[in-house]
Amino acid sequence: MFNNFRVDIRKFAQFLRKKNSLGNMRTIHLNALPDRQYTKLGLDNLRFIQEQLPQEFLEKLFTKESFSIEIKVKDLTPLADSIRKLEKEKEYAIDSEDQENLKAIESKLKSTMEEVKKFKQILKSLNTLYSKSREEEQELGVKTFAFGYPMIIKRSNTNPKKIIKAPLIIWYLDIEQSPSQARTWRIKRNENHPIIVNNVLISHIENDLNISINTVNELLPDEGLISLDNVREVLKKVILNINPQSGNLLEKELSIRNLDKFPDSAGIEEKTISSKGLFWINNGVFGCYRISKESILADLKRMEEINLLEENDSRSEEKLSPLSPIETDPSQQKIINSLQQVNEILIQGPPGTGKSQSLTAIIANAMSNKKKCLVVCEKKTALDVISDNLTKQGLGSLVTTITNPISDRNQIVHDIRDLSDTQHSYNFLPEENFKRNEQTILNLIEKINKQHQSLTSIDFGSQTWTALVGDFLETKRYIKENPLENVINEDQYNFDVEEYREMLEEIEHIYRYFFEIKSIRALREINKEIFINLHVLESQREVEREISQNRLLIEELIKDIQKFEDQYKEKNLKYLKESYSEVEKSFKEISMDLISIRDSYKLDLEKFYSDTFTQLKLKMTNIQSLLSENKDLYKDSFIKNTSLNRSFTSILSPFSLKFRNIKKGKKDIEVSIEDLEQYINSNRVLKYNFSKGWDLKRMKNLEELENSLDKFAKYVSQFHEKIPSEINFYSDSLSLGTYKKHPYIDYSERIEMVKEKFQKVNNLINANPILGISVIEYEKDISKLIKQVERDLSQIQSLIRDVNTKVQTIMESLSLSDSSLNPHVDISKEYKGIIGKESILRERIGILLKNNQLGSKLKFAELKSILNRIDSFLGEAQNEIQKSWKEYYDFQKEFDNLSEKVKNIAQELYMENIQEHWKEYFTNWYFAILLERIYSVSELPDKKTGMLLDNLKIAIKENQDQQKKQILAIWAKEQNLMKQRFESNSYNPRNLKSLYNLRGANGQRRNSLRKIIEKDFDLFTSFKPVILTNPTTCSAIFPLKEGLFDIVIFDEASQLRIEDTFPALYRGKTKIISGDKHQMPPSSYFGSNNTFIDSEELTLEEEENGQEDLKALADDYRKDLLNLVDSESLLDFAESLNFKYIQLDTHYRSRHPDLIEFSNAAFYGSNLIPLPQKTDDIPIEFHRVDGLYEDNENIDEIRYIFNLLRKIERDSDGKYPSIGIATFNQKQQARFYEEIFNLEDEEFRNKILEMQQQSDGLFIKNLENIQGEERDIIILSTTFGKDKENRFIQNFGPINQAKGYRLLNVLVTRAKKKIHVCTSVPEEYISTYSSEISRNGNTGKGIFYAYLAYAKAVSENNRELKEQILELLREKCFQRNHTTDNGYINQTESIFEEEVISRLEDYIDPDRIIAQYPAGGFRIDFVVKDLSGKPRLAIECDGAKYHSSPEAYCWDLCRQQQLEDHGFIFHRIWSTDWFTNEEKELKRLLAFISENENPNNEERSKNVKVQNNNVVRNDPQIGIPFNETSLGDEIEILGKKNPQIMTTLPESILLQDLNVNQFTKNYLKEKGIKTAQDLLLIDRRKLIGLGLKNIDRLRDELKKHNIDSDFVLPSE
Repeated sequence: MFNNFRVDIRKFAQFLRKKNSLGNMRTIHLNALPDRQYTKLGLDNLRFIQEQLPQEFLEKLFTKESFSIEIKVKDLTPLADSIRKLEKEKEYAIDSEDQENLKAIESKLKSTMEEVKKFKQILKSLNTLYSKSREEEQELGVKTFAFGYPMIIKRSNTNPKKIIKAPLIIWYLDIEQSPSQARTWRIKRNENHPIIVNNVLISHIENDLNISINTVNELLPDEGLISLDNVREVLKKVILNINPQSGNLLEKELSIRNLDKFPDSAGIEEKTISSKGLFWINNGVFGCYRISKESILADLKRMEEINLLEENDSRSEEKLSPLSPIETDPSQQKIINSLQQVNEILIQGPPGTGKSQSLTAIIANAMSNKKKCLVVCEKKTALDVISDNLTKQGLGSLVTTITNPISDRNQIVHDIRDLSDTQHSYNFLPEENFKRNEQTILNLIEKINKQHQSLTSIDFGSQTWTALVGDFLETKRYIKENPLENVINEDQYNFDVEEYREMLEEIEHIYRYFFEIKSIRALREINKEIFINLHVLESQREVEREISQNRLLIEELIKDIQKFEDQYKEKNLKYLKESYSEVEKSFKEISMDLISIRDSYKLDLEKFYSDTFTQLKLKMTNIQSLLSENKDLYKDSFIKNTSLNRSFTSILSPFSLKFRNIKKGKKDIEVSIEDLEQYINSNRVLKYNFSKGWDLKRMKNLEELENSLDKFAKYVSQFHEKIPSEINFYSDSLSLGTYKKHPYIDYSERIEMVKEKFQKVNNLINANPILGISVIEYEKDISKLIKQVERDLSQIQSLIRDVNTKVQTIMESLSLSDSSLNPHVDISKEYKGIIGKESILRERIGILLKNNQLGSKLKFAELKSILNRIDSFLGEAQNEIQKSWKEYYDFQKEFDNLSEKVKNIAQELYMENIQEHWKEYFTNWYFAILLERIYSVSELPDKKTGMLLDNLKIAIKENQDQQKKQILAIWAKEQNLMKQRFESNSYNPRNLKSLYNLRGANGQRRNSLRKIIEKDFDLFTSFKPVILTNPTTCSAIFPLKEGLFDIVIFDEASQLRIEDTFPALYRGKTKIISGDKHQMPPSSYFGSNNTFIDSEELTLEEEENGQEDLKALADDYRKDLLNLVDSESLLDFAESLNFKYIQLDTHYRSRHPDLIEFSNAAFYGSNLIPLPQKTDDIPIEFHRVDGLYEDNENIDEIRYIFNLLRKIERDSDGKYPSIGIATFNQKQQARFYEEIFNLEDEEFRNKILEMQQQSDGLFIKNLENIQGEERDIIILSTTFGKDKENRFIQNFGPINQAKGYRLLNVLVTRAKKKIHVCTSVPEEYISTYSSEISRNGNTGKGIFYAYLAYAKAVSENNRELKEQILELLREKCFQRNHTTDNGYINQTESIFEEEVISRLEDYIDPDRIIAQYPAGGFRIDFVVKDLSGKPRLAIECDGAKYHSSPEAYCWDLCRQQQLEDHGFIFHRIWSTDWFTNEEKELKRLLAFISENENPNNEERSKNVKVQNNNVVRNDPQIGIPFNETSLGDEIEILGKKNPQIMTTLPESILLQDLNVNQFTKNYLKEKGIKTAQDLLLIDRRKLIGLGLKNIDRLRDELKKHNIDSDFVLPSE
């Protein structure tokens, strides 16, 4: 049944039944005598109101199922007037010394005052019973007002000092107060009101006498009326079972007419002696009788008979989906997640942490998983909250609340009948699709959680990723460039924490010697191999000898070089002068030839074109002259040229001179035309088309020839105009290469002669590169070539003038490579000598020094400089040998003993002379590679995680909406299935409505809920898979079967007793206990809870001897059994059995942290996370009233609170804020109601009535029954104060007790917006809180005084005092940071945060930054004030430390959501992103600040503009322009605009010559990254080093593919 339950369940049930049966002698069920308490009213008191009223009531009680009776107390004003009159008469009688009359007046005055007192007691009793019954009905869901009759008086056998005074039978009734008639009440009853035997009395008698009275209940009808005879039979049965010899007691008549008077205590004592400890009274008592536990006792009795061999393991093995359709916070989600592994959960739910919301989420999750839930709680108000929550989520049709099986039956039956008649159509997904969607969400959650966990799961000691990044960033404060980066081979290192620590130790050891040899410089370069194996003195001599020999060689070599340079310079000067002169001469000849060719060629062209034009013009003029002459001579005879004319001319020509001349003239023209045509056709530069217009034989009129001649004249004119351009064309194109040759002018021979000269001079130049003259490309236009030759000639002449400078350049290029020598100067012998000596010296220096600066390709100038430097260096080394050889020798010995790993590092640091921050340099290099490796193989969170969270948030919301529809559909299907099964039962076919009948048929009674459920439990729970009930009803209507429900949930478990709830626990497979061990313990289930009439302090009776009876049974049970039975509450029981403990830790109720911080510090170890304050209003106002405390009341505080209520105004919605008034005892509570009832201010009374009638209406409760309530405003009346004698008695009732702090905790945590503390406790007592708490802890009067001091400090904004009080409370708190495994801790400042802030301070005013900013119970890494000075911009660096929690994703979502709801704007910086691209992340941060620092949240800064598709801001608050881009971003943008490139970009873009180390390149290759598309398929963060440095390479590659990249790629 329980995982850690190690006792016999049968014996445990027996023990619980015994404990339950003993009862409490102070409850009304066993102590019902009236008059001492306002919560009990004797029936005979009604005769004071109306003589026949008791008889009338009893007659209706026994004769009518339904009735109503009015109780109207008369107006006491006449009696008060009579008292005042009698008092005056008394004064007169005393003055007149009328003794006889005085006695009569005094007697009448006394009787009148007693009558008024009696009426007031009745009024107060009726008021109290009405308010108490109404409160209990609201809280418990059951009517408790009832009438008990007759009264059994019996002395206890086991404890003769105790006498029970109990009613035998209890009739449940209603009591109503008339809203319109003063002092008027109405008592009602109907058929649904139960009538029961007082089973508490019966159980007590059975245990007291060790007898069994089994058949008493059978003597009463199930419902309806009970007759006086029925009562007489029950009374007889009980009396005879108690004492068979007591038949004489039955001789007295049980009558409705002759009621007995209730005896006082002395009378009871006397009567029990005379009646041998037993008698009965024919009278009854009105009171609040809670339903007895007979059903629980019956369950426990059956559990004693369980066959353990048949007991099955009812625990559910099926795993639940962790997704709930109800929104959950991390601790709530943890509960649902835990249901995957355990089936026993204890929810510790401090005030306002969403217990009901948590249970709602669990229930909805269970329904989604097709699980049936039983929710058990004593208070109906708590059950109603859960029911309302589920109804708001659209799931109310699947929920039912049963607190009274009789009164709740009709509504439940109607609901199920309606549901069975309704055909529902739900928009739900196929189960396969829905499960797939759920799995997608779970995968997303797993991915996010894995990223969070990776921050703490790195393998480097106890360091987290964030801490490592912080350490790395801290080193950068001291380092700009690290010399270790490019010289240390990282492949030889393991990069683990052991290696790191060992290397630090070794480097630190060698660095001690660094400081000893700090002044030594030259000796550091001496190669240790020449001395390390020698003794110190011998090594010194060896080094000195080597240095001396090398210095001699250097001296000789420098002299030889100088001699060689002098000779070489002289010979080169002579050679250059001769060579330059020869080249100059050749260039002059060529220049003259080129000019001659150019000029003569142009002259020849001019002559040719001039001759051609002359010929054309001459021939054209001849034709024109012939035509003109003949035309003038012969007119038309010549012009007309038709065939007839031509024939006529031919015929007449032999005979006529005219016609012969005409014929000859035409012939001459034809010959001239033919001559012109032949000339043009034979000339290759002329082109003209002779058309029909020139053929005289085809002309009818020779005037047509004139037109052709005009056209030809234009051609000749145009030819003449083009002659200059033709000449220029051919002359300009003349070239020594290929050119356009003229048809008639050929210069090829002359050109070839010049080309030969060019080739000759080029050969000379090629053979002498030392001259510094460029070879002439001569195959080009002559005109250009002439200019080039002139320029080159000028250069040569300049070189001749500066020949000494040229020689100097030759000398400067002289090197140890023979290729630098001028081959035309013979000096090889001397040169070889220098080479030989340099080679010897280089070898010697290489042996002596670590760094040999000599090389075979050095220039002579460099060589001389190096030789002089080495010589100077060796001289310095000789001096250092004399001064510090031993110190240096010892250092080298130690250094030689280092490991190779350390030696490489230390050597480099040593060579760079790094002394002060060597550790930072080493750590910087080591951590850079370590982090890069971790980063490349781990799924660390980065800004993409934010996108994942956004997607998850949306997906969860969509899934929640769909999940609710799925739930309705799942259960609708189940209902149809169960209904069909029930109605088609072949053994007993029935209609569902016949089981769920509205009233009995054919004389049969209607089926009770118990019968309905027993008949078909699965059918009932398919319609109502969630049942909310109390322990008594649970046992009354549900079969006792282990694991009957999939999940059983207990709410407000600190107020539930294990003896009441064990049967309900037994019915659940999975058990969830929810409560708060620091709130109300179980109230006495049948406890007194009475308001006493007597004003004096009453001595509390000791508890019944039940505990003694239990202990007497201890020998029969194991010790651990006794401990479990003695559990204070169900919550305590679950904790004893080690249920999975989960604390809800986010406090939602209070709108200001100060409203919860007192309890948080005093009772919860400051583990609660209050939300940030939303307003600047004062959350607690302290009011000093100093009222009079009299008769357990403080009327002054009541009147003060009335004035506060008068000042409260309506909210913007037209309603009053919800208000609760809390008193510190029940009498003050009752007096509140009395004062309200007696208000004469009608307007104010109506205001209070309106406040009460609102939803969450005004309540007035005391500290013992306020748990579970919450209101906007709570007004506390602390009640206690000084009495008439100015005494202050520190008796605060339950608060004085050890666990009384729980009542105070409940009381002060009810407010959502404000608390008014109205107190009369003297200041001098309040100020003792510190000493009281220091002495006794956070309990008793000390914690009461501490709260008053805290309230005053908050009210007066005394922050210093407030924090002092809270610190004292934390120190004395019972709860010390209970481990809840949620991983959330208010983290302290980290190095990573410091580094981010340090960078940010370079750009904004440091005063705008607040580190570790508290926001309610949250702590933000740092905030930036907006321009109005409000801390509004929240910056998180890696988030809170909850990374190992399965609810990590939920913390991210909820924490940010809560803070955003309270006005913060979030920006998260992941150390992952900061490490890989610090500058980019800084720019993102600055952009975020720029865009959100305007407190009015207006449009973005006008300084924001777009350049090259990148946002560029020049923000005056930040002061720098920047743009934001990366290679990955660019590739992604390009891919959207041109998808083809995504599969064509080659591997070279990503892998060749990238600014990444080999480790990362290998990673890319392993991942198969070949194209840009591949790049987008992996986490872009892995590509360390990809950024703007590679943009140019990407651009070049894109251009190869003809892709324009300018539109997207900015320059670096």
